[in-house]
Amino acid sequence: MPKLCTFANCRNRINRKHGLYCTSHKDSHKSSNLINTCSCSHKNKSPLYKNLCKNCYKVAYPYDPLTYQLIYKSHFDAVCQFIKHHFDGFSIDPSQQSMHLSLKKHMLYVFVDSNPIELHDKYICICINTYKYTDANQITHNPMLFHRLQTLLQVITAQIEAILTKSCISPEIIHLYESNTKLDAMNLSK
Repeated sequence: MPKLCTFANCRNRINRKHGLYCTSHKDSHKSSNLINTCSCSHKNKSPLYKNLCKNCYKVAYPYDPLTYQLIYKSHFDAVCQFIKHHFDGFSIDPSQQSMHLSLKKHMLYVFVDSNPIELHDKYICICINTYKYTDANQITHNPMLFHRLQTLLQVITAQIEAILTKSCISPEIIHLYESNTKLDAMNLSK
């Protein structure tokens, strides 16, 4: 597993030249807002949680994708709260397990573990599977949810930028982590 930057709320990989920090936080070790050790008496410290216990990690990094995976019991709730934190204006529809955002007469839908609706002229659907999936080579994958949330964040940001910069958008369905799809979402996060 790659080592992560020790700066608060940073999930970037470390740069070997800068020791424990990524390139964007290379000068941050001089500040005092870093959390290096766990303040409680738990002995269950893990490198996955930046050498903290789960409880201290959730307090120290409240908006990290891994924290959403730890706090919420269902994948749908974790994805919804993650999107609500990063983007304003998304409406949640629990009956369809979807969220939607209206931008410049376009609708951006995000479906979690469900099938998309019929596409109309100005609809863009992003379908994310939070369960196991099989790629085109028949290899089964099951990446952790916090990796999938980072990919989802990149795809939503790209789609919003496309809607805001282009005048004409064609209807589109984007499948993330679906079985036998051409889009390999694992390559998006690298």
